[in-house]
Amino acid sequence: MDPWSVAFGVIAGIVIAVGGFLLVGAVAMALFRWATEFVTPENPTLEDEDEIDHRFY
Repeated sequence: MDPWSVAFGVIAGIVIAVGGFLLVGAVAMALFRWATEFVTPENPTLEDEDEIDHRFY
């Protein structure tokens, strides 16, 4: 095999692996933020506090 094609394959594999890792991490962070959004709102207002207080009763 041509050394340049091997080098290109290795570099492409590293780029794809890093991109996949970042994509999976971004999805995990988005799911975590979505799951905890209603427990601790980022910018709580009085309406949010009332909604949280009266959600379970």
